[in-house]
Amino acid sequence: MDIELTREFVTVLGKVKKLFHKNKPQGTVHSGEFMMLGAISHCMEDILESNPDAPGVMVSELVERTHSSKSAASKMLRTLEEKGYTERVTDNKDRRVVYVKLSESGEKILQNAFEHLQNFVDKTLKKLGEEDGREFVRILNKFYQILYDEMKEQYCEGHQENQNLQKTETERS
Repeated sequence: MDIELTREFVTVLGKVKKLFHKNKPQGTVHSGEFMMLGAISHCMEDILESNPDAPGVMVSELVERTHSSKSAASKMLRTLEEKGYTERVTDNKDRRVVYVKLSESGEKILQNAFEHLQNFVDKTLKKLGEEDGREFVRILNKFYQILYDEMKEQYCEGHQENQNLQKTETERS
């Protein structure tokens, strides 16, 4: 691929990232927190359809939904709990099983952040126009899937190389 295109691509992504980090409105959460709160909310909606008495979402479900590691998800959940946005609920039958749910404060902050995001995205997409907006979203989804697949492939390759190295080291011993 053309080196100039690569540079321009990386530069534009950096600019977009800076804009999003600089322009966080008062009374909302940063993007990672917003994504985790949203994941909890969406998981709860899905769970409550089949189990209206569900106490919350299991961390493993959030890890899968957010494509994050268990340690990263746990750290984020701890931060959200410290801020009062989430609550942990221990299973009555098995004390080792812990569920997570949004607190009232978490629901409010998620709603506030979502309304801000909705307003921002509506204005931005309106300026792009309907057709370009839909095309942009289509390309972003395609870009995400390519990135995800590529990173997953690299992780698997790296993981396999580590296993091969460990096997070689064991054989030498």
